[in-house]
Amino acid sequence: MMSGLYPAIDMMVGERERGTVETTMVTGVSRWTLAIGRILATMTFEGVGLVGNLVGIALTASSLSVTMAGSVREVWLPPASLVLALPALVATALCVTGVLMVVLVPARTFKEGEWLGSIVLLGAIGPLVAAIPALVSDEGPGAVLLLPMANTTVVLARALEGTLTPAVGVLPVLVNGGIGLMALATAGRITASEGWLFDGRLPAWLDWVRRWMPT
Repeated sequence: MMSGLYPAIDMMVGERERGTVETTMVTGVSRWTLAIGRILATMTFEGVGLVGNLVGIALTASSLSVTMAGSVREVWLPPASLVLALPALVATALCVTGVLMVVLVPARTFKEGEWLGSIVLLGAIGPLVAAIPALVSDEGPGAVLLLPMANTTVVLARALEGTLTPAVGVLPVLVNGGIGLMALATAGRITASEGWLFDGRLPAWLDWVRRWMPT
């Protein structure tokens, strides 16, 4: 999530703050093309962050095995079952991107974007904590698979253990992907409007957010 935060802020808020919205709008590219490009760019940063974390886990595990065994062992590599987790991870990246873009819609400056984005990061702590019982239990994950972020944690942990089954991996794809698409559709409708692009106007149901934002 942290990997996609600042790209999302720059794409949603940075251009308005720099005053380059008008220049972008006259490039001849459709608004939905611009939106899809920004979505894919944010998801790419999140994917790079995920790969970087997995590499870090691999290096740490390898280093620990050398330290504990007192001799050189083979470098730890993620199991092949990690491939089964890829659809869920892509759906989660879509979900995170959608939520970030909806949350960042009211922001008018980069600083406001950081403030709103930090709320998303803090809000993710709850689901991650909720995933802990499912990680240490021998029983099935159950309802945790319906909770975004928590379900991703369970899927990724099982994939790294080599115990992930397709049945466990499917539900997070549907839940996270559905939330992501709904969030992106909402953000897309707002940000494609002339009022938001040029005057910063928000729908009535979202305008209240600015009343308690720090100035």
